[in-house]
Amino acid sequence: MILYVCNSGFADRLTPEDLQYLHGVDPRNTKPQIVNFDCNTIYMYFNDQAIGLNGVNSGDKKIIGSWTVLDWLTGSTYTYIRVFRVFVHGLEIC
Repeated sequence: MILYVCNSGFADRLTPEDLQYLHGVDPRNTKPQIVNFDCNTIYMYFNDQAIGLNGVNSGDKKIIGSWTVLDWLTGSTYTYIRVFRVFVHGLEIC
C-alpha cells in the first residue's frame, strides 16, 4: 500500500484508526479481519517500525507493521505483516 499524506502534521499519525479516519484507508487494509470467530476471545496487538526514505528530512518512510493475533480459547497465535510507504507532499491538495 502507498499512502500520500498532504498534511505533514498527519504523517506520524498511522495507527489503524488514523489510517481509516484521517487518511481514508479501507478498514479491511488497516488490521487483520476476524471472520467466523467469537470476537470476545480474540486479542490483537500491533507494533509498527518506521524506516526513513529519501533522506533524513524528507518525512517519507516505509512502515513495517506486525500484528499478533491470539485466540484465547485455543491459545493459537497468528502473525500478520503489512508493509506500506508514506510520502509527505506538504500542504498541497493530493
